[in-house]
Amino acid sequence: MYKTLALCAWLLLSASNAHSASAYLQIGGWSKHFQNNQTYNESHNTTGFEVEFDTQTKSTFGVLFTSFKNSHWENSRHAALSVKRCYQPFRFSKGCLGFTAGFIDGYKKIDGGGFFPALIPKLNFEYKKVGLDFLCVPAVYSSASFCAVQGRLKIGSL
Repeated sequence: MYKTLALCAWLLLSASNAHSASAYLQIGGWSKHFQNNQTYNESHNTTGFEVEFDTQTKSTFGVLFTSFKNSHWENSRHAALSVKRCYQPFRFSKGCLGFTAGFIDGYKKIDGGGFFPALIPKLNFEYKKVGLDFLCVPAVYSSASFCAVQGRLKIGSL
């Protein structure tokens, strides 16, 4: 309980010092698994919400909450903090490299389907209000390694 309160307080203090914040809708989600000995769900129907702070600088951080149908056809939830380093070669587009650190549930072979920690590297491209997240995850525990793409839509500034 105290950790949750501390995290919320940190986010509120960080948000108050941020130059600006943007809200995104996370949608879609398709993956390619590299183990050929099993059949995996490759379409994940991700829905979620992400808020990014300090979007006017090269360093961006945020918080995200998503739900999706995982690779084993189970429902999963993902809550994480994100950190990215962004480059904006043109005023209307940007590219970012970073990671998310948080928790995911829904994988029965990992902690019986409960929440477990996850660190996920991520590459992001954005054109005006539409973007794509690319991520590749090595095999962890008994899960397969995969690469995935997910859509994102900027829904406004906070």
